[in-house]
Amino acid sequence: MNPEFVGRFINELRPAFAEGDSQAAAKDLESENVLRIQEMYQAIQSADYAAFSNALADDVELELIGPPGSPMAGHWHGRDDVMAGAARNYGRLEDQRPELVALVAQGNQVSVIGREKGRIRATGREYEVPWVHLFTFRDGKVVRIYGFSDSHPLIQASVPHDG
Repeated sequence: MNPEFVGRFINELRPAFAEGDSQAAAKDLESENVLRIQEMYQAIQSADYAAFSNALADDVELELIGPPGSPMAGHWHGRDDVMAGAARNYGRLEDQRPELVALVAQGNQVSVIGREKGRIRATGREYEVPWVHLFTFRDGKVVRIYGFSDSHPLIQASVPHDG
């Protein structure tokens, strides 16, 4: 991960939640959930997998949508399986430079819309993708992460250059 870009991305989450909503300060549940997402992204950036794991419910579900051949797509159930899926996916990437496009929080759901540039570690090839993560909370823990991105650039960047 590129710490400068990731740090900026993380720091933009709370202001994005409040942007354009004069009542944001009164939305305690949503504000707490946005803070939890900031902490999760920070834990991933810092390789603090214990903190990331602690943010997840025991029965958490991670579903990343993509066509066959998409390197990030998959469906994982339970904390250990989700942790393995996240480690697999983040391990495939390097020099990640995420940018926040929008954040929407309502009740126990928070949607983070972004775009990201980076490289596939195995090939060294660059990618640029828009993406969406929808987080669902229960009792302060993430119970579902649903994500999708434009898989085509990831698939293309995963193919080694022809010699």
